[in-house]
Amino acid sequence: MVATGVVLGGTSVGPGAAPSSPEPRAHVNLAMIGAPSRATFDLAKALFREATGRDPTPADFVGGVEVKYLEYKTLRFTYAQAVLPTAPRNLSQVFQALQSSDGVMLPLDASGGLESSSLEQCLWAKAAGVPKLVVFAWSPDGKSSKDRSGIRARLVECGFSGGQIEIIEGLGLRLPGGETQFSSVGTLLRALDEIVLPRERDLASPFVMPVDDVFQIAGRGTIVTGRVASGQVSVGATLSLFGNGRERPVKVTDIAMYKRTLDVAMHGDHVGIGIAGASRPDVARGMILAPSGALKQASTFQATVSSPTFLSFSSNGSLPSGEYVVLMHTMAFPARLKPAGNGLAEIQPADSVPVASGWRFLLLSQGKTAGMGSIKE
Repeated sequence: MVATGVVLGGTSVGPGAAPSSPEPRAHVNLAMIGAPSRATFDLAKALFREATGRDPTPADFVGGVEVKYLEYKTLRFTYAQAVLPTAPRNLSQVFQALQSSDGVMLPLDASGGLESSSLEQCLWAKAAGVPKLVVFAWSPDGKSSKDRSGIRARLVECGFSGGQIEIIEGLGLRLPGGETQFSSVGTLLRALDEIVLPRERDLASPFVMPVDDVFQIAGRGTIVTGRVASGQVSVGATLSLFGNGRERPVKVTDIAMYKRTLDVAMHGDHVGIGIAGASRPDVARGMILAPSGALKQASTFQATVSSPTFLSFSSNGSLPSGEYVVLMHTMAFPARLKPAGNGLAEIQPADSVPVASGWRFLLLSQGKTAGMGSIKE
């Protein structure tokens, strides 16, 4: 995954581009969602073209199979733009990318309105805690044929408040070959600079980093990688590795980000942390690095749970009892859900998992999105 903090080299040109300058810019993670995926991909390329003055090459797209990233600069920010698939084979990777996003952009064909798959992606974004949703409603004349309040009302069903939603109208023309040609993206870029802002770093909460991957590197030992979900940690600190029903003490030996050595890792950083006290076989994706006692290993927990009616899992916004898969941070685990009334539910994982109050999650049933939730005190 391309992380916040990578500064592009080279000279930027073009009407929406930043001037060549050594000054660092704040970094913004922007996720591009929507259906059809072709139009989403075309808009991502148009934004890159506007910012850099050239078409993106295959080398400009980095990332894994599910999520592709493009990076570009504007006058204000350096963007790491994730292009997310409409029907991912591995939803946990997409959910992880959304958790790192400062905002999501939804290209919308104004003549057709919102598709159910786009609404489902918006639900993923809300479940991941994304604070801003930007709708780019495009049409050949740049005027939306759909009522803005109607679009906003559908998106509110996903859990976004009216103040979190911005709707921008622009020019787009679908060509015979299937490509969508976008105009006025310079205006869109300037609007993004004002609407989607870097999230405020939460440095007061305990340090929490879900483990995304683990490596054994000669001369450095065990390295765990991931995005810091809250707090900060310094080299030399003692932490615990939570997972598999136990808590293992470890010590931070070094911190690195983008081939730079750091003394401190802070909320929002994508880092590799060297740990002493655990070897590679002891660590797996989905474990959590945090101070001792900061998390509890839970065999059951209470949560607020909701299911928008457009998902067809319920008619009243509550989920029925049953077996679900919970996606939370980098964890994916089976659990049984029991409704407790008033939007509350009891979640019983098959095995105990590390949890903390306020953590958000997505619920799946037979591979389909069923709802979202948040852990209660």
